[in-house]
Amino acid sequence: MFHRWRAALLFLAAIALVVSPPMSFAKDKVKFGISGFGGYNTYAMDDLNNELIDPINADPTVAAAGISLDKVSKGFGLGGGVHAWMTKDLVISAEYERLMAGTKDEGNVLGSPVAIEIKAPASAFVLTAAHLFPSESKCRFGLGAGIGYYSTSGTVEVSGTGGAFNDKVKGNGVGFHALGVMDYAATSQVHLGVRAGYRMAKASDLEDSSGVKLLNTDGSKSQADWSGLMTRAGITLLLGASE
Repeated sequence: MFHRWRAALLFLAAIALVVSPPMSFAKDKVKFGISGFGGYNTYAMDDLNNELIDPINADPTVAAAGISLDKVSKGFGLGGGVHAWMTKDLVISAEYERLMAGTKDEGNVLGSPVAIEIKAPASAFVLTAAHLFPSESKCRFGLGAGIGYYSTSGTVEVSGTGGAFNDKVKGNGVGFHALGVMDYAATSQVHLGVRAGYRMAKASDLEDSSGVKLLNTDGSKSQADWSGLMTRAGITLLLGASE
């Protein structure tokens, strides 16, 4: 794990050196801002869909109850963090993002209500370096890339009038992302931003509440996979900034 983090940090450092103009950081005062954002994401989740949701839907009792779980393929994310304008063109962001992912449905078994709910959220701690292309406009565009640490504490719950069954799944992993950036300076202290790109993020060491590693039917490790489209729109309030 240490080697993966070290390689990722070196990758970010290389990005900063490549995209930054040859200027002294001392010439530009670093500006800090606090951000909040939300966005729509898509997920791969092949193991969850193929190894859990498909067998549940194929169960005759579940089908007779009129329950059909949708596959997990999308969800919203909410988060916030700190943005630092190292120069007028280079922005470093450290953020927390909560990715929502799950599916649920309800039905009846012999007249009694039954519900099945599966949750596979992620708590992501993300570091991004973005380069804004030179422009005199208040609206600027750029490119960014970064790394993230993703952890999950998911649940599988079946509930009805006779009680409830639930189990928890946990795991973690390192992810990477690349995206396009739009930054609009609405005022000297308020920036509006939109980011969109691709995320590659998996948790591959999943285990249940008993500590048992989860395996697929072919013997491979089960994964929670949030890889896919990554979007976000938000607002950043600069601290003590002046143009």
